[in-house]
Amino acid sequence: MDIGCGLGYHATAFAQKGFQVFAFDPGDKYLEIAQSNVAKQGGDVTLRQMQCADLDESECFVLAWAGSYCPGQLSQSGITQDLRRIYTSLKPGGWFISNVAGKPKIPPSEKVRNWRQCSRSSD
Repeated sequence: MDIGCGLGYHATAFAQKGFQVFAFDPGDKYLEIAQSNVAKQGGDVTLRQMQCADLDESECFVLAWAGSYCPGQLSQSGITQDLRRIYTSLKPGGWFISNVAGKPKIPPSEKVRNWRQCSRSSD
């Protein structure tokens, strides 16, 4: 399952590896592009416009992938409910892999000079 599939790149990559993929995203424009990408790349991908709040599958998936999961405007209880729905949708022993999008909490590193600007060593 590809949660928040965006343009469908991960969904098609999983499908090309032989997985049956259920992918969803709340954005209709994203899904139009994802549908086009799936059509070009091929593979077994089912796309649906929805949110985690609409997820009602139970013990269906071996893997749930949420690349750049963005809780955005959800409350803490909303996030908890999303994660509970994802957990319920997994088969026993299934995996949930995610990274969370958001603002960095550490100060950005110093700017690195462009490689063209670096002086050559005299070796």
